[in-house]
Amino acid sequence: MKAATMKRPIERLAYRRPEAAAALGVSETKFSEWEQRGMMPRAIVIDGCRLYDAEQLRYCWQMLKDQKTAEFDSRNPYDT
Repeated sequence: MKAATMKRPIERLAYRRPEAAAALGVSETKFSEWEQRGMMPRAIVIDGCRLYDAEQLRYCWQMLKDQKTAEFDSRNPYDT
């Protein structure tokens, strides 16, 4: 296949709420709860369109994941 005809996927810069929740594997309700608790970024509203920055979502996810991993590691009864 020629390079000119190959299509590269377009990197997402922002997601709507259903897409953001789906990307994290949670319901929109759980995503909204996390947003209210400050665990996820607030939406950016442009012309009435609520969008979530993809990089901020990745960052918040990484922080949650790292926090839970640290909590698990500190409670692991098999550590000496």
